Amino acid sequence: MNKSLLSLALVGTLTAVGVAAPAMAQYQQPTYQQPSGGYQQPTYQQPSGGYQQPTYQQPSGYQQPSYQQYPQTTPTQYTQPRQFNVGIAKLSAGTTISVGPNPQQGALYLNTDRTYPYSLLVAEDVLDNNGNVAIPANSEIRGTFRPAQGGLIYVADSISINGRTFTVNATSKLLRDVKDPRYQGGGKIAGDAAIGAAGGAVIGLLTGGINLGTVLGGAATGAVVGNVTAPQVVVVDPNNPVDIRLKAPLSLRY
Repeated sequence: MNKSLLSLALVGTLTAVGVAAPAMAQYQQPTYQQPSGGYQQPTYQQPSGGYQQPTYQQPSGYQQPSYQQYPQTTPTQYTQPRQFNVGIAKLSAGTTISVGPNPQQGALYLNTDRTYPYSLLVAEDVLDNNGNVAIPANSEIRGTFRPAQGGLIYVADSISINGRTFTVNATSKLLRDVKDPRYQGGGKIAGDAAIGAAGGAVIGLLTGGINLGTVLGGAATGAVVGNVTAPQVVVVDPNNPVDIRLKAPLSLRY
């Protein structure tokens, strides 16, 4: 039975091969045929006349700008501005503060027999030990001119800085009195000379010797002696500040 089946399978296989063989014998591999005339590599043809590099033409009327040398300058030396000391400033005893009347107010003419409360202005910045501005110029000093032997002294008791007031203890040296310069004008001298001339005439009348010499001598004497009678005053000029010195250390808290 098994042999019969095997025989049948073998016969089937041979039959299938016999049928396929003629078909395979008829198939042929296609061949590639090159185009007639052969393949030719295309050639690049340069434009007739050849390639020419374009030339740059400068616009007509164009002028090359000329270079102007920049003038050399000497660098300005920079000065570090003074800094206003914000916080605490300390000034030692003996520190000098220059003060004077307001320039708009003009000079002061003060008699030596009375007391004058006056506010003066700081003439220049006052620096602390670190070189910072402790008291700016134009700060207001309050104090009093007081009589002293031979003139007046100024005693400062407070100072106002940027709207804040501080107690201060400072005094000036003796401000000596002088003859009131307002009495040295031509009108005053002429008046004194007239008084002197009248006095000379009276003396001549009493002595019975009125003459031109007596009158002129009296006039000259009146001009000299009359000026001597001018009152003594202390002159405080804005252009000649008064120096006051701290009698005690000063601490300023801003």
